[in-house]
Amino acid sequence: APCGTFTADAENALLHAAAYARLPGPERTEHARAAAEILLAWATTNKGFDGPNGWLCAAWNLGSMARTAFVLKTLQAPEYDKISKSFEAWA
Repeated sequence: APCGTFTADAENALLHAAAYARLPGPERTEHARAAAEILLAWATTNKGFDGPNGWLCAAWNLGSMARTAFVLKTLQAPEYDKISKSFEAWA
């Protein structure tokens, strides 16, 4: 796959954020944690997008990651503060 695990990770983060937004109870918290873990892993290890498809991979997948962060922020997930600091440091 030209984007490696980036596409699957971005999609999974967004699916966890959607579950966090829709589910009640303790399971909801686990989805917020899972979404944040995926974003945090990319924010702390990624150094850029290179190769012939690097810009395409960023364009395809960063939107899903941004939407994930938006859901966590809007619904005031405690995990949001940590991931926002990591992405700010990365940018």
